[in-house]
Amino acid sequence: MSRRRQQALSQSAECLETLDPSNEIVKIKSSQGQYLYMVENCRGEEYLVELPRKFRSVAWIKRGGFVVVELLESSDIKIKGNIVQIVRDLKKWRGKEYW
Repeated sequence: MSRRRQQALSQSAECLETLDPSNEIVKIKSSQGQYLYMVENCRGEEYLVELPRKFRSVAWIKRGGFVVVELLESSDIKIKGNIVQIVRDLKKWRGKEYW
């Protein structure tokens, strides 16, 4: 396994202690192609997010899976945020107070 792949997978395996105000946990609704995903937050809002280069061809995200998204400031563009972390161990994450 390459070093790049090991680093990306170890980052996605870690569980965050706290979430930044600009981050939120969302559910993957569908893949829109070219590393774009339609997601839904806890309020039922749907928007488009992008998978960053460090996770491309390294991690695969299934429909119905959860990810941590960093929301972007500007609202003029179609893409509302970037995926920061992929939730792998759901039991571990659900035990946190921010879930």
